[in-house]
Amino acid sequence: MTLLQSDKNMPDINNYWLVDDKNWLAQRKASWDALKATIKHHYSDDFKSKTLKAAERYFIRGEVIADDYDEPLIDWFFQIAWHPSDDEQVWLAWLLQSCRQFDPKVLSSFWTTTFFNTAIIRPEKSDVGNSLFVGREQHLVSFLFENEQLEEKLTGYALGELRKQIILKLIKDAADLIKKFSLGLPAPENGSCYFASLPVHALSHAHNIYSSTLYLEAQKKNWRYWQIQLDTNAEVYANLQRYTAQQQQVVETWVAQIEQSAPEWQAAWREAKKAALALAESVTESAAESDSAAIAEVAVAEIPPQRKAGKPSADDLKIQALKTRLMGMGCPASVQAVDNTYPDVLEAAAAGKTFFPLTSINENDGDVEPPYTNMLQPLRLLCEWRGGHEVSYRCKNDKVLILLDGEPFAKVDLTDEFDIGVLRFAADVVALAQQWFTGQVFCSLRSVYILPADLVQHLEQDFADINDGLDYYAKQLAEESE
Repeated sequence: MTLLQSDKNMPDINNYWLVDDKNWLAQRKASWDALKATIKHHYSDDFKSKTLKAAERYFIRGEVIADDYDEPLIDWFFQIAWHPSDDEQVWLAWLLQSCRQFDPKVLSSFWTTTFFNTAIIRPEKSDVGNSLFVGREQHLVSFLFENEQLEEKLTGYALGELRKQIILKLIKDAADLIKKFSLGLPAPENGSCYFASLPVHALSHAHNIYSSTLYLEAQKKNWRYWQIQLDTNAEVYANLQRYTAQQQQVVETWVAQIEQSAPEWQAAWREAKKAALALAESVTESAAESDSAAIAEVAVAEIPPQRKAGKPSADDLKIQALKTRLMGMGCPASVQAVDNTYPDVLEAAAAGKTFFPLTSINENDGDVEPPYTNMLQPLRLLCEWRGGHEVSYRCKNDKVLILLDGEPFAKVDLTDEFDIGVLRFAADVVALAQQWFTGQVFCSLRSVYILPADLVQHLEQDFADINDGLDYYAKQLAEESE
């Protein structure tokens, strides 16, 4: 890139790649080798050969390579994250030059967001880091959220009002996407929080997005999505003891944010939290009232050595009793070896015959283009287990008609992430499972398991607290249709 002479107030962005300085070049190549190892270990599917070569050219020499459609192969956010300078004025000047070299519309897609909450979840190797942004996460969040003089700085440049507004929108859209990512918490079975990623660094801004305006929009269009999120986060909060100290800190930070949000969100959160705490308490009381002596005898024998030193929780005892019952009913031996969580135990008992009916429709899932893998997976799994049936689809004008044995089964609008057709598809898949596997279907924590009929009866009778009911998705559909 070359600075225009009219940009008198702008820092010179071309003096940072010192490619003629052997020492600088050697250090820069060493930094690239470390980043390349991170990319190959964590993101090999996302950085194909052509993109990786473009990243190397930019990182070492500052050259931005375009594809055949004149779009930069390296996203603008990576460009400032990987720039040799950590001066925000230089980052801003670089972004301005990007908008002169490329059509701003192709810069606004901000595909970097697909990586925000994955870097830290994937396990590190001893010689590989997991920061895609070379440790600049907090600085980048500051640039996006806390740059109070941004508009003033832009006004000082010879940009014109239209170009200034384009730059402001690019940065605002990026900040809004990061805020959206920071609203959710991982479910307990996921076992990780995205500690070092951008959303966690942006958590202090989360209360702003939970506004009265957003609440009204959610009530009108997609309250189901937000209610599931609140319920899941409340479940995390109610079982905080399952987390490490670092994970607990992330959860408590999020809770502090929701409790500073708009009154409507605070009220919704209080209801979700109340229900989750009551459920956790009822499980504890139920286990305490059971035959604790018999359960404890089995639990002490089976709990891993590291847990014997402490007193097993009531939840552990109840799950261990379930494991013992399952073994007595001829379930696979793998049941005893899995972690003490209901999803893990039920999946082992089902020998893998489990699915989550409600799939999301978004670009990150790859469901907006054929072959719609995630969206069709629940139905395809049922057909595989049943045998003798085939799933196909037809697509027209971004609407997918899902076919079962050549006959229409469901229709989904791909332009709407919260299309009610997705929920109807989920309810129909569960109904089909009941038809094909009569008496063997159990719905728990929004997942469906195909189990022996006598085990389903046992779960319905003695584990009502984890039983969603076979009509769970049908009820959700009825509420959403009102």
